[in-house]
Amino acid sequence: TQPDPSGGRPAAAELATMLRRFIDMYVEVLNIRRPVRHLRPVMTEDAFETTRLALARRGNAWWPVPVGREPVRAAQRVSDVRLPRPPMMIAVRRMRCCRPVPGVAEVAVVLHRGDEVRAMGFRLEREDTSWMCTALEFVG
Repeated sequence: TQPDPSGGRPAAAELATMLRRFIDMYVEVLNIRRPVRHLRPVMTEDAFETTRLALARRGNAWWPVPVGREPVRAAQRVSDVRLPRPPMMIAVRRMRCCRPVPGVAEVAVVLHRGDEVRAMGFRLEREDTSWMCTALEFVG
Protein backbone atom coordinates (compact mmCIF):
# COMPACT_ATOMS: atom_id res chain seq x y z
CA THR A 1 0.00 0.00 0.00
CA GLN A 2 1.36 3.37 -0.97
CA PRO A 3 1.52 5.95 1.81
CA ASP A 4 -1.09 8.68 1.66
CA PRO A 5 0.63 12.06 2.35
CA SER A 6 -2.70 13.54 3.45
CA GLY A 7 -2.90 11.05 6.33
CA GLY A 8 -5.87 9.14 4.84
CA ARG A 9 -6.88 5.50 5.13
CA PRO A 10 -3.79 3.74 3.60
CA ALA A 11 -1.41 5.75 5.82
CA ALA A 12 -3.59 5.15 8.89
CA ALA A 13 -3.66 1.38 8.27
CA GLU A 14 0.11 1.32 7.79
CA LEU A 15 0.58 3.33 11.00
CA ALA A 16 -1.66 0.95 12.97
CA THR A 17 0.43 -1.99 11.75
CA MET A 18 3.67 -0.24 12.71
CA LEU A 19 2.31 0.73 16.15
CA ARG A 20 1.39 -2.86 16.95
CA ARG A 21 4.70 -4.15 15.58
CA PHE A 22 6.79 -1.67 17.57
CA ILE A 23 4.88 -2.19 20.83
CA ASP A 24 5.08 -5.98 20.44
CA MET A 25 8.83 -5.82 19.78
CA TYR A 26 9.47 -3.59 22.79
CA VAL A 27 7.40 -5.80 25.10
CA GLU A 28 9.29 -8.84 23.81
CA VAL A 29 12.54 -7.09 24.76
CA LEU A 30 11.17 -6.41 28.26
CA ASN A 31 10.05 -10.05 28.50
CA ILE A 32 13.53 -11.23 27.46
CA ARG A 33 12.19 -12.93 24.37
CA ARG A 34 14.05 -10.64 21.98
CA PRO A 35 17.45 -8.91 22.20
CA VAL A 36 17.51 -5.11 22.36
CA ARG A 37 19.36 -4.91 19.03
CA HIS A 38 16.17 -6.03 17.22
CA LEU A 39 14.76 -2.55 17.87
CA ARG A 40 17.54 -0.89 15.85
CA PRO A 41 15.83 -1.10 12.40
CA VAL A 42 12.67 0.65 13.65
CA MET A 43 14.34 3.40 15.70
CA THR A 44 16.49 6.38 14.84
CA GLU A 45 20.09 6.09 16.01
CA ASP A 46 19.61 8.54 18.89
CA ALA A 47 16.39 6.90 20.10
CA PHE A 48 17.96 3.44 19.91
CA GLU A 49 21.09 4.43 21.83
CA THR A 50 19.05 6.16 24.54
CA THR A 51 16.76 3.12 24.88
CA ARG A 52 19.61 0.61 24.78
CA LEU A 53 21.54 2.40 27.51
CA ALA A 54 18.45 2.91 29.66
CA LEU A 55 17.61 -0.79 29.48
CA ALA A 56 21.17 -1.77 30.36
CA ARG A 57 21.43 0.76 33.20
CA ARG A 58 18.00 0.37 34.77
CA GLY A 59 16.66 -2.90 33.39
CA ASN A 60 15.97 -4.63 36.70
CA ALA A 61 14.75 -1.47 38.42
CA TRP A 62 11.71 -1.16 36.14
CA TRP A 63 10.51 -4.71 36.71
CA PRO A 64 11.99 -6.13 39.92
CA VAL A 65 13.53 -9.57 39.59
CA PRO A 66 12.81 -12.41 42.02
CA VAL A 67 15.42 -12.89 44.76
CA GLY A 68 18.30 -15.11 43.68
CA ARG A 69 18.39 -14.01 40.02
CA GLU A 70 21.58 -12.48 38.64
CA PRO A 71 21.49 -8.70 38.00
CA VAL A 72 22.66 -7.23 34.71
CA ARG A 73 26.37 -6.43 34.87
CA ALA A 74 27.70 -3.17 33.46
CA ALA A 75 30.58 -5.02 31.81
CA GLN A 76 28.26 -7.04 29.54
CA ARG A 77 27.92 -6.00 25.91
CA VAL A 78 24.98 -3.65 26.17
CA SER A 79 23.46 -4.49 22.77
CA ASP A 80 23.13 -8.13 23.81
CA VAL A 81 21.97 -7.62 27.39
CA ARG A 82 19.22 -10.03 28.31
CA LEU A 83 17.50 -9.16 31.54
CA PRO A 84 16.72 -11.96 34.01
CA ARG A 85 13.45 -13.65 33.02
CA PRO A 86 10.51 -12.28 35.00
CA PRO A 87 8.11 -14.80 36.52
CA MET A 88 5.08 -13.30 34.70
CA MET A 89 5.01 -11.82 31.23
CA ILE A 90 4.64 -8.09 30.71
CA ALA A 91 1.58 -7.24 28.62
CA VAL A 92 -0.13 -4.22 27.10
CA ARG A 93 -3.10 -3.04 29.10
CA ARG A 94 -4.00 0.07 27.11
CA MET A 95 -2.71 2.15 24.21
CA ARG A 96 -3.62 5.65 23.04
CA CYS A 97 -2.36 7.34 19.89
CA CYS A 98 -2.69 10.89 18.63
CA ARG A 99 -1.50 12.36 15.36
CA PRO A 100 -0.60 16.02 16.01
CA VAL A 101 0.47 16.55 12.39
CA PRO A 102 0.58 14.32 9.29
CA GLY A 103 3.54 11.96 9.44
CA VAL A 104 3.77 11.99 13.26
CA ALA A 105 2.18 9.74 15.87
CA GLU A 106 2.56 10.17 19.62
CA VAL A 107 1.66 7.10 21.63
CA ALA A 108 1.07 6.33 25.30
CA VAL A 109 1.03 2.69 26.41
CA VAL A 110 0.13 1.21 29.80
CA LEU A 111 1.97 -2.04 30.50
CA HIS A 112 1.33 -4.45 33.34
CA ARG A 113 2.73 -7.59 34.88
CA GLY A 114 0.33 -8.94 37.45
CA ASP A 115 -0.59 -5.97 39.65
CA GLU A 116 2.49 -3.94 38.66
CA VAL A 117 1.81 -1.15 36.17
CA ARG A 118 4.25 0.94 34.12
CA ALA A 119 3.85 3.38 31.25
CA MET A 120 5.78 4.13 28.12
CA GLY A 121 5.46 6.92 25.62
CA PHE A 122 6.98 7.10 22.19
CA ARG A 123 6.90 9.12 19.01
CA LEU A 124 6.84 7.67 15.51
CA GLU A 125 7.72 9.82 12.52
CA ARG A 126 7.35 8.96 8.88
CA GLU A 127 10.76 8.90 7.19
CA ASP A 128 10.61 8.31 3.43
CA THR A 129 8.56 5.11 3.13
CA SER A 130 8.59 3.85 6.71
CA TRP A 131 7.75 4.85 10.27
CA MET A 132 10.64 5.23 12.74
CA CYS A 133 10.58 5.67 16.51
CA THR A 134 12.33 8.96 17.25
CA ALA A 135 11.82 9.05 21.02
CA LEU A 136 10.84 6.60 23.76
CA GLU A 137 10.33 7.11 27.48
CA PHE A 138 9.62 4.33 29.95
CA VAL A 139 8.06 5.51 33.22
CA GLY A 140 7.96 3.33 36.29
